[in-house]
Amino acid sequence: SYSVLKLNPDQMREFKETYTSFLGEQRDIVENETDHYNSYRNKLIEILGLGKIKLPVVHLDAANVYGDETQPQHEDNISAWKDLSGKNNHAALVGNSKIKFIQEAPSDIPKLKFANKARLRMNQEVIQNDFSLAVVFQAQAESEHENDLFRIVEGSDTSRPNFALFYNGKGDIIANVNNSSVMIESTLNSTHIALFTWDKNTGNMNVYLDGTLFITDNVPDTGVPFYQKLYIGPGENPATCFIGEIILMDFVITGSRKNKLEKYLSNKWNVVLSAVCSIDIPVIHLD
Repeated sequence: SYSVLKLNPDQMREFKETYTSFLGEQRDIVENETDHYNSYRNKLIEILGLGKIKLPVVHLDAANVYGDETQPQHEDNISAWKDLSGKNNHAALVGNSKIKFIQEAPSDIPKLKFANKARLRMNQEVIQNDFSLAVVFQAQAESEHENDLFRIVEGSDTSRPNFALFYNGKGDIIANVNNSSVMIESTLNSTHIALFTWDKNTGNMNVYLDGTLFITDNVPDTGVPFYQKLYIGPGENPATCFIGEIILMDFVITGSRKNKLEKYLSNKWNVVLSAVCSIDIPVIHLD
């Protein structure tokens, strides 16, 4: 038996380009004139999800906010969000703001409520090279502040943000990477999955929302994301944001691994992915 590999159009194009280059390197390797064979080979393994399993360096899940399976009560105050990756990269409360645990009914999926300038901060230098960051969030519109921006998550160095995810008073989503910004119209109070990836070698940073690629930009190596701080929550802006899960990896997630992560999060949080197409052919079929 075999499983079906699902690639979106961008992933399929990347696979075809990498595979074509790999075949060219195979021809040249006979004459020992290639320097890129292993690079293309490793890229194909990553796209197809056949490489070594890599684990997150940070995993924050509102369903296990304390990290010990104990459950807070509905609207309990939370002072820290425990990391489930095993690397103890916990996120701590900033100032005297309050973050509440929300689970109105036992059947509801828990989430954390950030309101009244509440935010968490992670000071550990957990990422200095490639990274991928997935965030599950729900933004509430603020009708009296339609043109204001309210932070969901922000990675910054000592001088300025390297990237940020915001929403405005209408509930629309704004993603900002380096000098690029895009506004994505959103249904009021809907749940979304945002995914950031950054490749140190190329400087390319991609921003996906619910499976769709919205931004591709170049972030130079001099501004390494997360090198100083990762902020979670609106912070200085008086707004309300619900965050359910954050997963941070020290590699660029692509191919079937990216699809599996997005599918896991979409099934868990009932989010419809908008740009995953199925390629109904086997990757390998041995009969």
